[in-house]
Amino acid sequence: MSVTRLLLGFILLLSNLFVLANAAPRTLRVAVASNLTRVMDAIYHEYELGHSDIKIKKIVGSTGQLVAQIEQGAPVDLLLSADASYVNQLITTKIVDSNHVYTFTQGILVLWTRDLGLDLLDLKSSLLNNKVARIAIANPKTAPFGRAAQQVIKNLKLQDVLTSKLVTAESVAQAAQFVQSSNAQLGFVALSSILSLPMNERGRWLVIAPEFYEPLEQTALVLSNGGQSETDAQSYALFLKSQVAQKILADYGYKSY
Repeated sequence: MSVTRLLLGFILLLSNLFVLANAAPRTLRVAVASNLTRVMDAIYHEYELGHSDIKIKKIVGSTGQLVAQIEQGAPVDLLLSADASYVNQLITTKIVDSNHVYTFTQGILVLWTRDLGLDLLDLKSSLLNNKVARIAIANPKTAPFGRAAQQVIKNLKLQDVLTSKLVTAESVAQAAQFVQSSNAQLGFVALSSILSLPMNERGRWLVIAPEFYEPLEQTALVLSNGGQSETDAQSYALFLKSQVAQKILADYGYKSY
């Protein structure tokens, strides 16, 4: 073999290696329940440090809205649901495989206020306080945290008393925004929505006893397509159960698994 051919072969090899090293990262399309938005930003950062070949594209909404989009064929590789019921809905309709489900933490429901004139002594008296005109709640039809709040109100037997005071938001993140903007004096929100704020903006809150509502199991669901994106989605879902991710989840107000 001539020196020229050897040199050309070497140049071709270097060229191929350069292309591989500089290949564009693969996109992982992740549909994220609104309560998980802030914490997932922190977890994405940690994940991408060790997976430079993958770039996360985030789609945010209430879980019900995201599931409806998936049922209509939206291109999603991984769903991060605020509870397991919507995941079970997709399994029942045979859109996904039950073997691709990963429960990675639990959400915590709280009653929140930023009104310095309100005392949060206990749950029932706080809700019945005459100073309270508006109480923010996520839409129970599409948002698991809203459904949990509805369960709390029902278990306290306060449906008739509170109905006129409830202000319905599209998602639990928007319910938190109603409290932040003083459009509601109280709000049923995720603890994570509060802990992601600066200390001087957090106000006060009551953690609602878990016996008042069904567990808010934050669940990852890999959408099966048999390609590389499915493998990437499984990798990320498993990372959510790692010590690194669990520490971040706990810091943001979730129960560790």
